[in-house]
Amino acid sequence: MIALRKEMPVISEGKIQFLEEDKEEVMAYTRTTDNQKLAVFCNLKEEESEVEWEEEKAEKLIGNYPDEDNLDVQNGKLKLRAKQKGRECSAFLYTCRFYLLLN
Repeated sequence: MIALRKEMPVISEGKIQFLEEDKEEVMAYTRTTDNQKLAVFCNLKEEESEVEWEEEKAEKLIGNYPDEDNLDVQNGKLKLRAKQKGRECSAFLYTCRFYLLLN
């Protein structure tokens, strides 16, 4: 994480916009600089939680479970399932994942 922070200013700089602020069990936000956008999803409980998210393409930067390589992980860890007007993020058991959003 320290190495990523040094090479990617969007991790520590830029404007933060929190998503789903009324859900205590999830911390989800985007951080934006002039040329990059980062999405962070953290589940703070021991049960599945969901967050609405409208981004289309993203690349996973880091997460706390090594088997989660992409946006459509199965088996209840973290899923981003396409919806008609957005995406649905489902995190499970204290997961935390960082995504670089692609244009």
